[in-house]
Amino acid sequence: MDKTFKIVCWIIATMVVCCGLPCSSAQAQTGPLIPIRIQGKVLEQAWMLNDMVQTEDRRFQGAGPDPYLVSPELGVPIRDVNGIVLYLQGDPENGPIPIQVYWKTDVHGFREDTSFIFSVEATGKPQRVWLPFADAILPGSDTVRLLLIRVDWVRLGDTIGFSRMDVLLNGETPPADAMLPLMIREPIREIPIHDDFCQYGEYRIHDMIAEGSDAWRVNGADPYLETADLNVRLMRVKGMYIRFRISGRENPYPFQVFWKTYSADYDEKRSFWLRAQVKDGEGAFYIPFRVLPVEDMLKTIRIDLEKCPNCLFQMVEGRLITREDPALLRQVPPNIMVALGRSVYGKDVLQDIVEKSRRDPGFLAVWGLLVIAVAGVTGYIVWKGRVSRKLRGGVS
Repeated sequence: MDKTFKIVCWIIATMVVCCGLPCSSAQAQTGPLIPIRIQGKVLEQAWMLNDMVQTEDRRFQGAGPDPYLVSPELGVPIRDVNGIVLYLQGDPENGPIPIQVYWKTDVHGFREDTSFIFSVEATGKPQRVWLPFADAILPGSDTVRLLLIRVDWVRLGDTIGFSRMDVLLNGETPPADAMLPLMIREPIREIPIHDDFCQYGEYRIHDMIAEGSDAWRVNGADPYLETADLNVRLMRVKGMYIRFRISGRENPYPFQVFWKTYSADYDEKRSFWLRAQVKDGEGAFYIPFRVLPVEDMLKTIRIDLEKCPNCLFQMVEGRLITREDPALLRQVPPNIMVALGRSVYGKDVLQDIVEKSRRDPGFLAVWGLLVIAVAGVTGYIVWKGRVSRKLRGGVS
């Protein structure tokens, strides 16, 4: 039996190793020493290259689907950072060069909403590009440290010179010849949390027509309303509360609620399905945001009406909730169905496998075949061991 147990353990270990092999073809390697001037000193440590090679003339050329460089760790409080200066040199034959720059702190990783996308003129001469952080640093970041800077080549085939980076602290000014580049997109600025969704801007509606103040009548097959940009870090909110009036006959009334961040678009798999009780034409519900990715920034919320042809819908109150409230938790619809977000992954192995299997039929098929194979081999080994023991018993 000891031999059988060892064989089964070996099979399981082989499965774990094989399933854990990296699927990405991206190549990461230690790169050159690009000097970083910070706090009056020059930091000379290797940068990390991904899908990128260094040419003979000390430029960097994309060599894969995702070319970028990552700085060594900086570890400076982000509240003290005025901005960074990049020393770049392009190829005049390629025209304006698009570049994306991310930063990572000890609170969040590299994110689309905390990045600069800009273009620089490909003059063939070195240029100093100034990226100010003053309008990009989020509120409440007094204890947050700037860890890493990541510089991405947006076009895969570009060859760009990158010879130095300066991290300027408050009170330090960029060189006189440093240029503020043509911004394609600046980092998203967080908006203070308002008391009602309507204070962020007008609702965007679809297959509905306005009838009075914050009231709309359904006149199509796919009616929904969408908030204006909310731009709030999800770690600051606990959920959303909605109070409404409706003329539909369904009770409880069905809704589907979608959410969008700067990293994830609306998706059926990440939406909430619920039924809200309606009394005298009025109802309310609360949705906790516990399954949403806390490090991301909430952009918009979309509320879809179901089974309500020609009904009149009025938004009486809609707001984000910043604190846990037992009274609101009692207004969570008991029949709510939550399509779990990615923040649940990694917390429980079985839950991770179940959720992955539910979302990815290919993953389910592979795991099913592996389980069947292991069960078959294990059953065969156990059966053979029993037969062998019976034969030995008969001989004796």
